[in-house]
Amino acid sequence: MPPGDLRRDGGPYKEDPGYIYRLPNDTWVEFAPTFIEPLITGVAGKFIFRLLSFWLWLVLGLLFLAGFFWGRARHAGILVILVAVLIAGVLAGTGMGGLGGTVPGALMMAASGMLEMAHWLWWLAVVAVAAVGLWLLLTNKEPRKLVKWLFALLFIGTTFTGILAHKFLNGRLRNVPLPLAVLPDSLLSGDYKGVNVGPIPRGTPVDLLMNLDPEKKNKLPAAILGLVRATVDIRKQHLTGDDAYKVFSKKALPGLVEASKCPDYVLDRGHWFGEQLKPDEKEALIEFLKTL
Repeated sequence: MPPGDLRRDGGPYKEDPGYIYRLPNDTWVEFAPTFIEPLITGVAGKFIFRLLSFWLWLVLGLLFLAGFFWGRARHAGILVILVAVLIAGVLAGTGMGGLGGTVPGALMMAASGMLEMAHWLWWLAVVAVAAVGLWLLLTNKEPRKLVKWLFALLFIGTTFTGILAHKFLNGRLRNVPLPLAVLPDSLLSGDYKGVNVGPIPRGTPVDLLMNLDPEKKNKLPAAILGLVRATVDIRKQHLTGDDAYKVFSKKALPGLVEASKCPDYVLDRGHWFGEQLKPDEKEALIEFLKTL
């Protein structure tokens, strides 16, 4: 049997119509740090990249800083409600809320390992933050100290998150604990952090991963999200072998096939030339080939 031909192993591979080169072992796909920016820019566009890597965090930081010095309860209430909306967007964009997701968000969560914590209960935090904002907006009191502390915490959290997002999306996030990663690169050592997606289970067709078409921008996000989600589920459930491949086939395979340049993975199928010819035409072709 050729390498990667698993038909002799039985299971879900025994019905392969020909030689499909499959992974013989569980493996990982690594996105090098230098590929993160072009990958996200190619899928989401330059505007979204610049927004997520710089401008969103700058605008929020300035708003919270202004609120610390001049903000009142109603201002805090409005901004806290906006924060609740932002958190909801983060949960939806990263898939942390258990549903949805975007390519930049999924890659960031995959790099941090936080996607394994995805759960619908995170939406309760959105409700809690929105309730605090509504109370501040409607209250007749003016809790100055509470408002200052609130704006200070929001400013610190936004600055911390913004620095991490900027470094990661530009491929300059060091592979160190996140609290230290916000420090200048000159004070840190270690490699830059890429994205390791896996495990890709044994039995996955190699061409399924190698033939992704970057031109299919309407299909690529779903393919990458399905890939990340499937591997996270495999890790969370500690699956191996055929069980892992079944989860991968259900959650990742359809999207990857849709985004593939060539969704036919049989290597020895042969050419289809002449299949539609009539019997007499086939005989004529055979006779012609004999003269060559």
